[in-house]
Amino acid sequence: MGVLLQPLLPARYSWVAHTVNPASGSAAEVSVQLVVGLGEVLVGNYPGRALSGVVKRDSLTAALQEALSGGTDDSSRAGIGAVLAGMQAPVPDDAQLSASVEVVSYPSKDAAVVPAGMQLPCELSSNGGSAAAASAGGEVVFMARSDSNAEDLPGFAGAGLFDSLPSAPNRSVLVDYAKEPLVWDKSAAAALLWQCALASLAAEQAVAVADGGLEEGVGQDVEGCVTPDGSIWLLQARPQV
Repeated sequence: MGVLLQPLLPARYSWVAHTVNPASGSAAEVSVQLVVGLGEVLVGNYPGRALSGVVKRDSLTAALQEALSGGTDDSSRAGIGAVLAGMQAPVPDDAQLSASVEVVSYPSKDAAVVPAGMQLPCELSSNGGSAAAASAGGEVVFMARSDSNAEDLPGFAGAGLFDSLPSAPNRSVLVDYAKEPLVWDKSAAAALLWQCALASLAAEQAVAVADGGLEEGVGQDVEGCVTPDGSIWLLQARPQV
């Protein structure tokens, strides 16, 4: 058994997407859940709700095709890679977002977990105030984890068989949602759900391209994060079970 050392991204937000909506079973909908800070709050069943939404697949497909520029198979493969590497198609205007994105719930989890050295703009400080801006800090934190994982075994989609440990302890902070735009800016919430759903659909199509035995549309369970500069990161994807 080996040990993997992976840099821990300074997550402003963390998200999980299912490219087939697990609530309805519809492949016409992409479901996204998102929380402030690291994904531990989302997958660890912390009290409260995530920002949750459903995005229409057809609108995402059209945007992804636009990003890929409709080239040949080879150029399309390169284009999918570019989307996965951070190329962003234009976010639709408010009217299109309203027609394509349904916000199911707004975030209410009172706690967030962040890497050592990072500060969130919406975290409550010890004196009751809020931080001024998101900061990733200067310290690079690494996550140590076993290379043996239940997610690597056929038919499994649970948490790892062994604990993952950061090189410096994460911080647990209280969230001041008066300072969090995803609560009071409906357009910002819909736009972020859209971008995460688009990235997850790009991941699904990349899997389909890489494996000739898979057809486009096989549901993927995708995890990612958003860093303070607004970049959308994909962390892992696996088939929905």
